[in-house]
Amino acid sequence: MKQILTSCLCCFISLIFYIPLFSQKDEKIYKEEADSIRREVWGWDMPDFKVRNIPPEFANASKVVIARHLDISADSKKKAKFRLTAVDKYQQLMLLETMREAIKINDKAAVEEYSEIEFTQIEKKYGYYVDNTTKIFVGVRIIKPNGNIKEVDQDEVVYTRNESTKKDVKLAIPDLQPGDIIDYFIARRQSMEKFMNTGNVLAYTFPLYEDAPVMHYSIHCETGKNYAIEYRLYNGAEDFKKKKSEEGDNILDLERKNIPANTESELWTAPYRQSPIIRMNILVGYTGKDANRYNLREPGIVYSNQSADKFIQDKKNGVADTKRYNSFPEPAMRLLHMGDISGYFEKVLKNKKNMSPDSLLNEMYYMYRFKRMLMVEEDWDVNFVFNKDSWSSAGAKNIIAFDFGYFLYRAEINYQLVLSTSISQPAMNEIMNVLELSYIITSKGEGTRLFSFGKYSLPNSLPYYFENVKQAVTLDLKAPKELNPKNFEEGRMDIPGTTADKNVRIEKLYISLTPDATDLQAIRTTTLRGHYKEDVQRQLILFEDYHNAERKAFGLEPVIEQMTKNKKTKKYGEELQAAFAQARIKQKDDFITEAKDWFEQEITDMTNYKVNNMGVRHTSPDFIYSSEFKIGGLIKKAGNNLIIEVGKLQGSPLKIKDDQRKRTLDIYMPFARSMQTEITLQIPEGYIVEGVEALNKKVENETGYFICEASLDSKTVTINVKKSYNNSFEPVANWNKLLAFIDAANDWTNAKLLLKKK
Repeated sequence: MKQILTSCLCCFISLIFYIPLFSQKDEKIYKEEADSIRREVWGWDMPDFKVRNIPPEFANASKVVIARHLDISADSKKKAKFRLTAVDKYQQLMLLETMREAIKINDKAAVEEYSEIEFTQIEKKYGYYVDNTTKIFVGVRIIKPNGNIKEVDQDEVVYTRNESTKKDVKLAIPDLQPGDIIDYFIARRQSMEKFMNTGNVLAYTFPLYEDAPVMHYSIHCETGKNYAIEYRLYNGAEDFKKKKSEEGDNILDLERKNIPANTESELWTAPYRQSPIIRMNILVGYTGKDANRYNLREPGIVYSNQSADKFIQDKKNGVADTKRYNSFPEPAMRLLHMGDISGYFEKVLKNKKNMSPDSLLNEMYYMYRFKRMLMVEEDWDVNFVFNKDSWSSAGAKNIIAFDFGYFLYRAEINYQLVLSTSISQPAMNEIMNVLELSYIITSKGEGTRLFSFGKYSLPNSLPYYFENVKQAVTLDLKAPKELNPKNFEEGRMDIPGTTADKNVRIEKLYISLTPDATDLQAIRTTTLRGHYKEDVQRQLILFEDYHNAERKAFGLEPVIEQMTKNKKTKKYGEELQAAFAQARIKQKDDFITEAKDWFEQEITDMTNYKVNNMGVRHTSPDFIYSSEFKIGGLIKKAGNNLIIEVGKLQGSPLKIKDDQRKRTLDIYMPFARSMQTEITLQIPEGYIVEGVEALNKKVENETGYFICEASLDSKTVTINVKKSYNNSFEPVANWNKLLAFIDAANDWTNAKLLLKKK
């Protein structure tokens, strides 16, 4: 079931410990609390949840939201607790949020969507700064067309995770049928001890659009006077009505009626930049010592549509804290430890005056990438070694980028930290959360060089989602000992995007018929450039091959050879060798899966599969792999003749569905890109080919193109298929121009050749 209420707990801490809490007593308390909340919610005096008639204009919708209400309340009390050797002040926070919906189910698709609910019943987290218990309660009622109401038995939950630290459950909704109304709620109660000055308590996103019509939608938010609220309206979203209670609490209300379904496709959209949304943060207010220094919000104040500079200042404060942390011995030792490449590192530093700036930056990048993404040490779990590329969270990437700046500083290379949003987030001038700002490193000097880190990334390259950002913030952090964010030199820069010729997929296929003429035999070589590379690199490159190739670049022998000849590391080397062998066996399946995903045809008899070039160095940046296999399902017999569906050899192009063809929003694509498929078809003995001329096609305009050029000689048919999306962004006025060549590519998938028996 889709959960409309979205919230997250944001704490300025990096480690949370779990403690066991589930006893029979806990379960009994949970059931008693659940019963109490169900009685309360079902007793709400809200007439909109009693409506049973659907307006005629909504009658054809798969589902209709009769009523949706979000209720958020937050209160707190100041307390003191003996913790370690001191009495510390903290806030005891009590937070309750409830989302209730009544939905008319009109067809089987809606029945399937609401046939079950999955949620976490209870979870407890404990740490030095936070003691946090979260409980989630659910209630579900089915209202039949005759007015009968049946509440789903909560004892029928099935545990999908039943551990001492956390319980996840699934609740089936039986006997749900078209014509029914499902009336359900999800309530989240959080009690938390939170020490002063630790930041956000809750963050919310309220989308004011829906893929189904909504008859009544309301939000009620009530927070105690110890809290501050900040919110931003996006893309014409309606504002809250605000007032104060007699006790000084802030009350925010919003109500909307008869919202039509949003029929706009989610294809190539950027909701924060295009759709009506409200975002809200609830924070513990503070006006005491260091409040100005840490840019803290004042208790009881409601801040609306604040300047993005406010949140940039929050991030600068966080950067200063990170610098302070990095001044401690442990992080410094972490950066000094270069492991097996220590000797190479020292040589580079000694020779840096004889190197060009670009050469020095490239060497520093590759050494740091090896250290963070590829280094192997004997006390590490083997699974950790293989899964280092799972360090993909924004927080982890920020740490890696930040430390790279320190790494450059050690080589006396001037750099700046860049704060940027991604395409899936608001524009820089509309941020309202420090988590939306990611770190990029740029070197100072002639030209702009930008650095971000992934396991297979190259120097002076960025992920596609950081492209085309306007007015990203640059910070000169000064020396490591400069901890005052007011002294960071701030500037602005526009981050460029790549062009279609930089993000390329080239498929070269040599095709022949199997002896029995039932399948196609393919010899395939694929070349990927730019943003096309990373996902397939992760899928096909063996860690062992990558690791050893980098070791060779640093003048080191393969890791297994090094470890197995040393008595201290021999056992671990043998364990690592066994894991490498298993991964190599699995590589064939990975090649088969990749081919199936691309061609969407049956792939069999995979042989000669290999990575020809890993594409992990700027001196040889293309990722190239090859294989041989059979493709089934593309040959049909017509008497003595054969029909070959050559159009499907281009892979599976994007197909625009009927409900996606009408568009009112501008187009945000991932990146500009181009594709090329070169097919050489060997004509079997005893056949002639018909239909080559009909393969030629050309549709081209300023947004891109689809071009097919085919030719024939006595032994082969040569087909060259090219497609390009020239820009990552297009105004909606160009939608039909995009459709023109997208449709042409789809039409060409039906292209066929006739092999006629002589």
